[in-house]
Amino acid sequence: MQMTFRARAVIATILTLTIAMSVSLFNSQISARTAKEEITTRSLVGSYLAGRFARGDNNPSQAARFYRSALARDPGNVVLLEQTFLMETTGGNWPQALRYAERLVKLKPNHRTARMLLGISEFKAKKYAKARKHFKRGG
Repeated sequence: MQMTFRARAVIATILTLTIAMSVSLFNSQISARTAKEEITTRSLVGSYLAGRFARGDNNPSQAARFYRSALARDPGNVVLLEQTFLMETTGGNWPQALRYAERLVKLKPNHRTARMLLGISEFKAKKYAKARKHFKRGG
């Protein structure tokens, strides 16, 4: 028994729609799960690599979360501190970014981006002399 072209086209369309709906449902379930669950890592290297991946995926808030986790395991690591600061700044999390900027300038006194953010914060608070010092120290 041979199917007509129209019958084969209908079957192909039904199969395509079924697959598309299944994939869409699967993706929505994964998105809902990852939005609800906190993704964690168990090691310093895992947190760092996950942070780099999230940063490359243009997800600064997730990257900052991973970098914070890595930084908690190695608080004196300047690279982790700088990455955490940059991701908090990029994500617009200003209170956290300011905290990390203050820590960062203690270890790297002439860090331009940290000094700029601290200077803007002082300027906004109308502390112009302190703002000027930050701007000068940042180059």
